[in-house]
Amino acid sequence: MQRYNPPTTSAQTYCHGCQRQIRKVQEMMDNKYLTNIEYQVDKNTMQRQIEALQRQLELERLQAGTMRALLKRTTPDEKVQELVEINKKLTESLQKEVKNLEQYPLEEWYNAIQQKWTEKYQNCHDYAMEKKEEMLIYKEDAEKTHEDVQWYRRELAKANKMLMKNEQEIAALKRGADKENVENGAVEKKDDVKETSGRLMQIAQGSKRSSDV
Repeated sequence: MQRYNPPTTSAQTYCHGCQRQIRKVQEMMDNKYLTNIEYQVDKNTMQRQIEALQRQLELERLQAGTMRALLKRTTPDEKVQELVEINKKLTESLQKEVKNLEQYPLEEWYNAIQQKWTEKYQNCHDYAMEKKEEMLIYKEDAEKTHEDVQWYRRELAKANKMLMKNEQEIAALKRGADKENVENGAVEKKDDVKETSGRLMQIAQGSKRSSDV
């Protein structure tokens, strides 16, 4: 079963989405590879159990036949021959069992598991380094944002002070304008009184002249 091994050199870069997709593909391939190993182990285990049961049945049949033969025969040489055949069968069975044990690819499984966990550790390490870099970027952005906020706060405070100063100046100008309007009104009223008095005096003088004539 061919496995997918993505490039892991530092010279090659991927976007975060591509790296996550590569990790998902790697995990899926690892799971399939381990599932295949488990299937092969279960298959070989079942085959060994079946072969062991077959050998046990064969030995039981052989022993039953041997016992029947021993009960029928009384010659010592024939008994020895039967025992030799039994030992031969047992020896062949043991050799066959040892051969079946040697069929397991234990070294290949060990290497595959070691490689799998090495790649898993490397993936976790790369993921941790990626998150560390992202955290540093977020930290720098947060510090920059904090500095910008402080600058805007200072500028806003300056603008508020300037606004208060302008409002005070406007209020002072407004008070001065109101006072000037009041003073101008009083002067105009005084002038009107003087003008009226002058006219009355002129009328009075004219009346006096007429009476003298």
